[in-house]
Amino acid sequence: MLDKNSCNSSKPPSTDSHARKKQNVKSQRKKSDRSVGGQNGHPGTTLTMNDEPDEVIVHPVDKCANCGRSLASVSSDYQRRQIFDIPPINLKCIEHRSLIKTGPKCSHVNKAVFPDGVTQPTQYGHRAKSVAVYLCINQLLPYKRVASLFFDLLGCKISPGTIVNMVSSCFGKLEPFESEVKHLLKKSPVINLDETGMRINAVGNWLHVAGTGKLTYYFAHSKRGSEAMDAMGILPGYTGVATHDFWKPYHKYQCQHSLCNAHLLRELTGVCENTDQLWPRMMGDLLMCTKDHADHGLL
Repeated sequence: MLDKNSCNSSKPPSTDSHARKKQNVKSQRKKSDRSVGGQNGHPGTTLTMNDEPDEVIVHPVDKCANCGRSLASVSSDYQRRQIFDIPPINLKCIEHRSLIKTGPKCSHVNKAVFPDGVTQPTQYGHRAKSVAVYLCINQLLPYKRVASLFFDLLGCKISPGTIVNMVSSCFGKLEPFESEVKHLLKKSPVINLDETGMRINAVGNWLHVAGTGKLTYYFAHSKRGSEAMDAMGILPGYTGVATHDFWKPYHKYQCQHSLCNAHLLRELTGVCENTDQLWPRMMGDLLMCTKDHADHGLL
């Protein structure tokens, strides 16, 4: 019986035993002859001088350190050193006042109209909402920790429930964007597909993903197979090339199919580990060499 696992086949990591998971922590990368660290020509992230600083503090020199004479009338040159820092962060309160005037003849009460979005006596602005959503969704911070961060940095007592409402509101407003991503993926000549287990409220679900180099669409569903793929709404009617791990439900759809190279390398590794044949290793080296050439624009 072949010893299949997530490193030498298309089996998901969740099927590996605990001992196997420890053994499977290895990379498909080949050892390089380059030294460790940044390479020549690689753009660094070192701070560079800003030609237009936000603030300039001049440190004068009033008298000569050698003879003690005044330097007030002597022309000067200067040496620059710059500090990059975050300015003090404060929660800014903007008050909107809707003026009320009564018509002098008809006594009609006239009220100025508040700007769009200003609907409550007190509310959080777009920037505060955006930061809260960013911390929750992109940085994966729990609601309580985001609330704690707002209090620690801004002195703002915001409840986790309010942050939940901010995230929900943002989710609703992203519906047109979500529809456009799906539309563009369905028109893409090649899309990459995968699915992985996840939990929602401690219940097992599947996270389905479809993407290209610039677009990514995530879809959560209780099922892993074609029922979820149909509900996702991208593969039905798709006519391009679908790249995936060749899991059987994908082949229900009448498009072209391509085996993901990462999974293909795993399969080749499996053949190497379970047979004495040399061709799988040579094929794997060819795939990696081809990728390297493609990455450097040599193909």
